[in-house]
Amino acid sequence: MDTRRHELDWMRVIAVLMLFFYHSARVFDFSGFYVKDSKLSMGAEVFVAVLDVWFPLFFFIAGASAWFALKKRSASQFASERTRRLLVPFVFGVLFLATPQVYCVYIQKPGNTASVVQFAKYLFSVPPLTEILAGQVEDARIVAYTWEMAHLWFVVYLLFFALVCIPLFSSVKDGRLRGTSDRLAGFCDRRMWGIFLFGIPMALATTAFMLPEYLARMIFIVPFALGFILYSDERFGRAIDRVVLISLVSALILTGASGTVVALDGLEVSGVLVVPVGILLGATMWAWLLTLVAGGRRLLKFTNPLLDYANDASYPFYILHQTVLVALALGIVEMSVPWPVKYCLLLVSTLVITAVTYELLVRRWRPTRFLFGMK
Repeated sequence: MDTRRHELDWMRVIAVLMLFFYHSARVFDFSGFYVKDSKLSMGAEVFVAVLDVWFPLFFFIAGASAWFALKKRSASQFASERTRRLLVPFVFGVLFLATPQVYCVYIQKPGNTASVVQFAKYLFSVPPLTEILAGQVEDARIVAYTWEMAHLWFVVYLLFFALVCIPLFSSVKDGRLRGTSDRLAGFCDRRMWGIFLFGIPMALATTAFMLPEYLARMIFIVPFALGFILYSDERFGRAIDRVVLISLVSALILTGASGTVVALDGLEVSGVLVVPVGILLGATMWAWLLTLVAGGRRLLKFTNPLLDYANDASYPFYILHQTVLVALALGIVEMSVPWPVKYCLLLVSTLVITAVTYELLVRRWRPTRFLFGMK
């Protein structure tokens, strides 16, 4: 009997695909990125902001997957497997995939003509995280840092969360917290609104970590842990299924409210504003997370050959895509066409080149499969 949760595989594949849309838009929004178009767009800014709110889905899926992994492994086996699949691609990616993105920033600055080899020598002559600034397009700075993680921050944070949460996960699985989890599942099964209470830790974490920017990504440990807990008992799943319409309406309303707050000119989130804004953003993320998971559970409980292929490819696609995108963007932003045309060209070409690179250089070779965290 096939007990695999195919909706998790589909959601993972779709989430990675959405990153191609997201990072392509980053070239045209008003925030800093490795390459910026000369004309920035408010439409791209809004699109990026909406997808930002959906980002906890990545960690929720990883947490849910951790539940099924721990069902078949001991805690030490789980830690070893996650370290191999995450640490190796992270180290490889920082050296060979993040650094080229920094080089793309370097060569945009007038007067910087060093070759890739010369730039590599430069990396070892300066301290890590030395700022490399290429300039500014409107209000968006084009900036990078030597030996930075780039998009691979997700990988190392996921490894950290997985190792830190092992005691919690073991206790939920068969330890002292098994009874507490069982009672919570029963409560959510009886009370329709019970599942919304898990938004409280999301709101609290967003509030606590919002101001210290270097801690902001720590909020994602909450959806990671909740993914494990809520997939550990099918009663949580039934509770999520029942509230799909309520969570969707709530997500739309909260998104409108969040957008209004963000759009206020001159607003600086500080002082007493930290608490209400943090709670609002946390609640918005939780409402969207419930909506997306409920939608996946309803619509994506099937498999086919496409899913089998895409599920294996999703992790290498994630690792590869931004380096391909940044390199392509260097040339595409110079084209004399409207930005939507540039966006579509960048999106499609990044997808195609990433797919070809995966198929020819990664999927077929055991050493590269290992470097990209594949089985």
